[in-house]
Amino acid sequence: MHQDLEALLLPCGRSLRVSVSRVFVTSKPLGFNNTYVMSVKPETAERYGISTLSQLLEKSPELSLGCTVEFIQREDCLPLLEKDYGAKFKDVKGLDAILYFLLNVPLLIVSFSKFGRWFFTKTALCIVSYSVFLALIPIPEKSIFEEMFAACFIGGILCGIGAGLPLTAGCSGGGEEILGLLCMQQKADFSVGRIAMLINVVVYSIGLFFFEQNIVVYSVIFGAVTYLTLDRMHLQNVTVTMLIITKSQDMEQLVFQYVGRGVTKWVGSGAYSKEPSDILLTVVSKKEAFALRKILKVYDPNVFVIMSEDTSVLGNFRKRLWA
Repeated sequence: MHQDLEALLLPCGRSLRVSVSRVFVTSKPLGFNNTYVMSVKPETAERYGISTLSQLLEKSPELSLGCTVEFIQREDCLPLLEKDYGAKFKDVKGLDAILYFLLNVPLLIVSFSKFGRWFFTKTALCIVSYSVFLALIPIPEKSIFEEMFAACFIGGILCGIGAGLPLTAGCSGGGEEILGLLCMQQKADFSVGRIAMLINVVVYSIGLFFFEQNIVVYSVIFGAVTYLTLDRMHLQNVTVTMLIITKSQDMEQLVFQYVGRGVTKWVGSGAYSKEPSDILLTVVSKKEAFALRKILKVYDPNVFVIMSEDTSVLGNFRKRLWA
């Protein structure tokens, strides 16, 4: 240890004298500060006579510990306290799931009044599932990808898919997603991903004052990939133009019946066959487009459909974001 410190500081033009009676081993810098503080209630401290961390650890068999799942699993946290300092808490509970659920309770109440009982029920089930999985699924001790960019990119895609699937199913995972849907009620040009990214821009900006810049940059990459993927997975927010060419009669009735959208109809004819055909134009969501395409195929196996995504619409078109 003495020689290592000399080698580190002497190139800076400084002399160093070290006198230690024991060897200190330090870990490599993590690139960010993730300090934990252990605390007890005043009445608990008074009851057990606790005023130092050593006294707390001595009384640990009589106490329960509430902390993050990461603190339970990280080798330099609870496992280290148990191994080197003899900590043996009576009960250890991960609080991530509880905190996640409690933070979403106000938004759940809002979702009930704004989006209805069915959306509320499915969202509540989704939030409970998230909370349970947060508590049960362990955090890997080592990243699957050694390259940070690859981890952010792949992780962002998976998170975006996971967050987008509930939206497509007509509910949400709570938090930013409910806020995004509320904003989209006021302005249809918004999207859940854009709203979430705007919120996180504030978080990332604050992070610049507390973490290294590379950590913030990788966080931005992860967030951007996540929310771009989320918006593509939220099929009700993707607008699709459908041009339907058919020789069957009254096919527009299928659009009215199954997706409830308006239709513009022309009567045309094949340039080569000269046979009359109906040309139908409608604008639907991507989710509706998938369902309508299957139905059209059943009623007219020879139907010809052209679909174009991300159509910009001006006029009387309502997005059914949680249908």
